[in-house]
Amino acid sequence: MGKELKDVKFCLTQDDLDKIIKELETEGKNPEKKKSEFIRRLIRAYKAENVFFSDSQFDKFQKNFEDINRVGSNLNQLVYYLNIEHIEFMQGKPNDFTLHEEQFSELLTNLYNETLELKTILRNLAKSKRVD
Repeated sequence: MGKELKDVKFCLTQDDLDKIIKELETEGKNPEKKKSEFIRRLIRAYKAENVFFSDSQFDKFQKNFEDINRVGSNLNQLVYYLNIEHIEFMQGKPNDFTLHEEQFSELLTNLYNETLELKTILRNLAKSKRVD
């Protein structure tokens, strides 16, 4: 029991095997030497009912979240300066820029919809507990 390894034979489709090899190559590991380790990680993650992401998938998620965070920060700064301009305009100061409200509104609506779509995709992926 424990750390003793047993030689077990099981079948995979070529597509499944190709996915394992591709993921190991993405992680910079030798597929010929690390397939068993990768499969053991999947089994342990499944048994523990944890969501399993490979290092490369986690890196992609982290980059996407960082990008979304930057977009959110930029939008907050933009709204802050628009509010300042609006207050100053209401106080009689002429503004020095042209805002195309319809285009700006369309841009923000598209960004909002894309963010909701990404949120749904990430939730579904987390619920599936799969590695593709």
